[in-house]
Amino acid sequence: MDRAAVAALGLSDPASAPTHRARMFWARVRAEETLSGPAADALTARALHLDPAVAVDDALREGARALLTQGFAAGRNMADPDVAGAYAAEAHGALAAPALFTSLGAAIGLGRHWHDGSALLPRLDSFRVADTTVAAPWTGQDAEGKDRPVPYAVRASVDLEDSGHVQVTVGTVSYRMPAAEFAELLAADTTLRHSDPSTPVLLVLDGLSGPDAAVARNVSRRLGRPVWWSTSPVELTAPDAADGELPVLAPNLFALTEPTANDWQLTRPAVPDLGGPAMPGAPTGPEPGAPTPATNSVQATNGQATNGVPGTPATPGVPATPATPGVPATPAAPDAEAAPPRSSAGDPMDGLEPTPVPAAATPAAPVAARALPPLPSRTLVAYERDATSPSASGAQAVGRIAAQVAAAGPVSYTHL
Repeated sequence: MDRAAVAALGLSDPASAPTHRARMFWARVRAEETLSGPAADALTARALHLDPAVAVDDALREGARALLTQGFAAGRNMADPDVAGAYAAEAHGALAAPALFTSLGAAIGLGRHWHDGSALLPRLDSFRVADTTVAAPWTGQDAEGKDRPVPYAVRASVDLEDSGHVQVTVGTVSYRMPAAEFAELLAADTTLRHSDPSTPVLLVLDGLSGPDAAVARNVSRRLGRPVWWSTSPVELTAPDAADGELPVLAPNLFALTEPTANDWQLTRPAVPDLGGPAMPGAPTGPEPGAPTPATNSVQATNGQATNGVPGTPATPGVPATPATPGVPATPAAPDAEAAPPRSSAGDPMDGLEPTPVPAAATPAAPVAARALPPLPSRTLVAYERDATSPSASGAQAVGRIAAQVAAAGPVSYTHL
């Protein structure tokens, strides 16, 4: 548990791990709850990036349980498969790997190098296409006359089978990530998070083709930043020693097309539509002198026909209301066929139309609360002599307690 606390919380001093045991315990409870559902094996496969042909066994479930425990302790929502998959790469050092340093004129930029090989301070002020060096579209000045920030370059590869997936290489391990999972990994990058909000992300993705547009959309939406990307593969090479290393657009082998300078695309985060249907204003009365339809009766003009329809005779002593122009009046039903109108209680009420009474709703039966399994008031946890961390058997005892608490029912985690 203490080793997990060091890994999950990034503790610089392992001696402080015992102070985080409560946090790790409740993270283990959340992991137990998450892996007790019907989709536990599917989440295990996503979290561990298993091949679809691999059958999930108890050893893999235990590995997923440990990973989810660390992720929950680190504040991640590990019940989300995209978050869990991204955290697996993060736990393997994806965000601790050496950053990618770039240059744009005299300015130095940062990025991520999730690719085999190395990059030697590539230039981002221009790019190469068809043996021609072209000024990059993200350079220049903004509307206020200020120099645009250096993009945050992210080097990785487009998946060979599906351009909607990205291959992220960390050391000797490669992770095949859907677009949403790739966006979650970038969202956990504190270096990118602490950069200026106007800093765009520059996707430098090589492969047999450019990425699907969904990759840029997911990244832009998740980060709230503009994203530059190319419909053609992008490599970092030095085709000319005088130019140095810079982005180079390569042919799209899937579409069998040659790259052009117009292949660069800019995807901006979608602006949420906060407008809804207009709220109706307060009802207003008729304008002075405007005709008012008679309530619960036909419109009439002293018994005269309106638009060819016989009107209803006016009540003696009460001036009739003129008919609304252009609206034909409804002829009154014969008195012999008219049903006597009634009140909401069913009593006859002369002069009013019947109003239906809605049937009373049957109250829903209360849901019986689930009986909680009994929890031990005390449990012994084994320690080795002179040790400050639980022994192997003690760690197993803590795991059993966490499983019991998870099975007992929902728990508030406000203290995590």
